[in-house]
This record gives sequence, structure tokens and C-alpha cells, in this order.
Amino acid sequence: MRFWLVTLMLIGLILLLTFNVWFFYASSNSSHQTATPKETVHLKLLANQSWINRPFLQNAIRDYEKSTGVVIDIQAVPSNSADSIIKKKFSADVLADIVLFNGGAQLEALHPTQNFVDLNEESWVSDVEPFALPLITNNFNVYGFPLWEGALSGIVYNKEIFKKYDIEIPRTKDEFFQACVILRANGIIPMYMAFRDIWPLYLEYGIDAITAQDDSMVKRLNWNQLKLTDIPEMIQLLEWYDKLAKENDLGEGFQTNNWDGQAEALSSGKYAMAIETDTYIYNELENEHAGIASSFGLMPFYFGFNGKGSYARNNLISIFVNQKSKHVKEALDFVRSTAKPDRLNEAYRGIYTQPPFKSVHTNKWTPEYLEVQKLASSRVIAPAAANLIVGFSPVEISVPVQEMMLGEITPEQALQKMENIRFQNAQNQGTPGF
Repeated sequence: MRFWLVTLMLIGLILLLTFNVWFFYASSNSSHQTATPKETVHLKLLANQSWINRPFLQNAIRDYEKSTGVVIDIQAVPSNSADSIIKKKFSADVLADIVLFNGGAQLEALHPTQNFVDLNEESWVSDVEPFALPLITNNFNVYGFPLWEGALSGIVYNKEIFKKYDIEIPRTKDEFFQACVILRANGIIPMYMAFRDIWPLYLEYGIDAITAQDDSMVKRLNWNQLKLTDIPEMIQLLEWYDKLAKENDLGEGFQTNNWDGQAEALSSGKYAMAIETDTYIYNELENEHAGIASSFGLMPFYFGFNGKGSYARNNLISIFVNQKSKHVKEALDFVRSTAKPDRLNEAYRGIYTQPPFKSVHTNKWTPEYLEVQKLASSRVIAPAAANLIVGFSPVEISVPVQEMMLGEITPEQALQKMENIRFQNAQNQGTPGF
């Protein structure tokens, strides 16, 4: 009996040990199988909806997502209210991880020292072209990564229409408006303007032409030693826009024209011109209407005060990293990864642009840009300066211009409203002297 009892006890002990081993293994295996996989990081990118489809930006995003597994979710906001929406999000502390915005003095509205990562010490800063550096800097600190296109701004025109009606390329303001008269007489609307979206009025290009005549002007405006209403050329600039509207050079119903309809309008042959850039001809117009680029060229702006005419540089939009983001490490990594010369060259490969980076050589140059470079001694290329003016906002400050073009106020009244907006913005930002 004792023998069997001992035997049963041993068998029970063995079974118990076996069960424990099995249970431990099963538990471990189950725990391993049900372990939560590493959570995918999603970076939120806040931007004006008109900016998000730029090929170099999409190339960079696609490359980073593929190489890291990080997903970049784009939060697009309407073009005509983008500035105010982005400012409201920041004031409410509803911050995206990455923001596309203007640099220079405009950045003051988002309080960069409190909200954005200082990129001054990043190795890629030395790779930025001189023309781009002021536009990513605020108070001597670099906050923006200029993943954008450099372009030459002027008036895009249909060469075939000008040739058909024997119109010479204008060389003065009077000749420009005479060309408009001939175009109207032949049933062609002289200029397409995406009036409804506000920002395509491109008022900043005219301001660039004005400030290019006096290097001290921006500084004096920023110190509140000079007002927009003190500058006679500002009235001339507004009168140029006013004349376009009053003489029907924008066509009937121009108030409803928007950016999305511009390429179709120009390709239709119903319109002869538009305020645009050289790169627009190839990167957007040609992309939507293959083979049409050869029909278009770029002429200077003729505002009257700028002599033989002048071109302007486009404004650079930049990437800013939110210093309060819980994914600031990944957001910075996106910038640093994209800033590597091999990645930049892939982002800009085959794209018509003057790249903001010295190391990029895979871009294409437009024939218009190369031609203007030859004429640089007689054709002024005004630097992008409007966005360096404290309180300047291309959308907000263009609203009075719209009112003027609709016949609601005079150029003088529009200019006073513009200065009031600029002054109020400067005060709201706590700018000394305002």
C-alpha cells in the first residue's frame, strides 16, 4: 500500500510539474503573440491648401514615410483664410507638429521663440542660398527650413496672342495698358486674376519693387519711422490695380475668378496674361495642359515708378517645427533627413526652379530665368522684401485692395486701411515702437 501511495504521489508531482512548465510556456508565448506592436507615429502638417501639392514637398514626404514608417498627415486649410486660421490655432494652443508658413517678419504673429524650434545650429543652414536666408530668419535666428521653389515673378503672357495681334512686348506702364486696349478690342480679356482667393493679387511683388529703390525703407517701416501712407509709390501701385478693374482688363465677373480656374483660363486663349512666376509656366500650366508652355513667356512688371520694369522673387514658404510637439524628435528628423544633399536632389529632380539650396543640381532652369539673367544689368530683380515688413500679411493687407477694385473705396482710402492693418498687427505682436 505504501509503495502505491508513494508511486501515486510521484506521478502527481510529475503531472503538476509538467502542467506548470506547459502553463509557463503557453503564457509566455501568448504574451509574446499579443504584445502591442510599436505604434505608428503620425506627424501633423498644417498648411495652406494651395501649397500642399508642390512636387518637391510631396517627394520629400513620400521619401521620408517610406524610409521611416512615420506617416505625415496633412491638415489643409482654405487659401483665402489660411493665415487667420493658422494664427487662431496657435493662439488656442492647437498646434500641429509641423507648420508651413511665411518667414521673416510675418513669423512674429506666431511668436517663434515660444513655439518653434531654433534651427540656427543645424548643419544644413550653410547650404541655404543667400536669397533665401532672410526669409527663414526672424530676429537673427533661423526657424524655417525652405523646402520651396525659387522663382522669378512677373507677368506671364501668351506669346501667340501677342503675335497674332501684332502687339509688341511692353516696355513702360503706358505701353502695357495700350496692349490691354488692343487685346480688349480683339475680344481677348487682357488679364486673369484669381480675385476671389485674395492672395493671388500678389500685392507683395509691387511692394518689393518699391522697397528695392531704397534699402532703408523696410528698416524704417519696422521701426515705425515710416508709414505706408508716406510712400508715394504705394498710391501708384494701387492705381495700377484700380485701373485694371475699372477699364475691364480683368473681364466681366472677375470677382468670382479663383486660383483653380487660372490654368484653364490661360490655356483657353480667352485670356492673355496673369501675374505669375516663370516656374508656373512649366510646373503647373504645362502639367495641366501638356505642350502649352512654349506658347507663354514672362515680361516684367510695369507699375510706372519702376522705370524700365522689374521682376521680383517669389516669397518662400518654409517648414517650421513645433517645439511643444510630443513628436518633436520625429519632426526634426524629417527636416534633417530631407536636408541631406542626396534627399534634396531627389526632391527637386526634374523640377523647374531656382533651388534655395546650394547643393541641389538636379533641378531644371526655365528659359525665362536664363534670359533674365543675361539682362540683369537692365532688368531689376527685386528681392522678396514685403514679408520682412513688420505687420505685413499678404492676405489681410489685400482686402482693402479688393474693396478698392470693386469701387467701394478710393486708392487713398485703401492705403490708409492697409497701414491701419499693418499697425494693428504690429501692436498685437508686441513690436517695439508701435
